[in-house]
Amino acid sequence: MDTPARLSALHLNVKAAIFDMDGTMFDTEALYARGMALAGAEFGYDIHHGIYLGTIGLPEIGWKTHLRNTFGPDFPLDAIASRTLDNVHAELERDGLPIKPGLIELLDQLDAWGVPYAIASSSKRKTIQRNLGLANMAARFPIVVGGEEVQHGKPAPDIFLEAARRLSVAPANCVVLEDSEAGIRGAHAAGMIPIMIPDLKPPSDEMRLLARAVLLSLYEVREWLKATSDE
Repeated sequence: MDTPARLSALHLNVKAAIFDMDGTMFDTEALYARGMALAGAEFGYDIHHGIYLGTIGLPEIGWKTHLRNTFGPDFPLDAIASRTLDNVHAELERDGLPIKPGLIELLDQLDAWGVPYAIASSSKRKTIQRNLGLANMAARFPIVVGGEEVQHGKPAPDIFLEAARRLSVAPANCVVLEDSEAGIRGAHAAGMIPIMIPDLKPPSDEMRLLARAVLLSLYEVREWLKATSDE
């Protein structure tokens, strides 16, 4: 006989969940912002908060293009990118990986419902696997799609459609949890159910239109999923 939790899951239109990583699962966007600002200062560039916001959610080619367009052709992109990673890794080693509040509880709820989940991140696979290892979550995410595994990164829908394919779930039955505008656009283009949990950047009017819901935390996501049934 089905448990009450399982019966609730059967009433949901959501058959799988797809997680963004930075800024959604882990509180790492602020970490990267600090690391990039420090790296820029070393080379005489002011990579302030507003400039960093333009990189959020984009694949490598996207955020590199943004920085190059901002600072011009002489910008030492590769050197600053390398120093940014050095700074980020140093902070991770010192302080550990900050996990977003409510993540463990949400994963436990999805497990109780029998709802599978995956990661679709613009970060490279090796970065995703490193972070999952630091968080002791590698076993919970057998399905991971990195930014280098699809032809077109966010805001294109490719990475979400690939995650749905690996989950063997129709796109319309996938909820996507995202903090970035690029991610919400991509999930919407994929025909999925975009949920925005804003991190560094408040949601714009466009995001409020494209997202099925804008929620303040992963705790709220869990409650929203409990309350939302097929329409």
